[in-house]
Amino acid sequence: HSRGKYGKLSAKHFWVELMLYQIIFSLTLRQLLFKIRNYLGNKVRPRSLLSDCRLVFVFFWRMWKNNLYTIKACEQVMEKLVGEGVEEIAVYGAGCVAKILYILSKEMPFKISNMYDKAMAGETFLNFEVLAPEALKGYEGKVVIASLVRIIEKGAELEESGIDQKDIVRLQ
Repeated sequence: HSRGKYGKLSAKHFWVELMLYQIIFSLTLRQLLFKIRNYLGNKVRPRSLLSDCRLVFVFFWRMWKNNLYTIKACEQVMEKLVGEGVEEIAVYGAGCVAKILYILSKEMPFKISNMYDKAMAGETFLNFEVLAPEALKGYEGKVVIASLVRIIEKGAELEESGIDQKDIVRLQ
């Protein structure tokens, strides 16, 4: 598939696609293992091998579709930012969604300036030293919230750090 009007079918595009699918596959497997562990811990449900196999497939398929949605949401935000002529963005959050944004940024005409996250401040993530949200004070660019959960709270944290609401970009 194509990356919209900003992407090119090139070797770079191929590697970006490959990295995205690797992330989505590993994320889906992790989610599936978590689900299976919780399911096996539930002693109340009667089990059969056939129904267990069916459930594993259903879990995997639903999570795969949800993770594809996450990539789509990230792509849409990135293309919107390109359309606005943004030259750089900051990413708030250091997890799988941030990895997807980082990979997608390889095809974009703008760069990620830095990653910010309350819990991971001081650690290294994707070759960035993750900074606390307070370090955003004075930042005048767009800040993308790299999450699909707790968006309202994260937006409030960014506003407390001095980011104007119009510069906060949500994936939903």
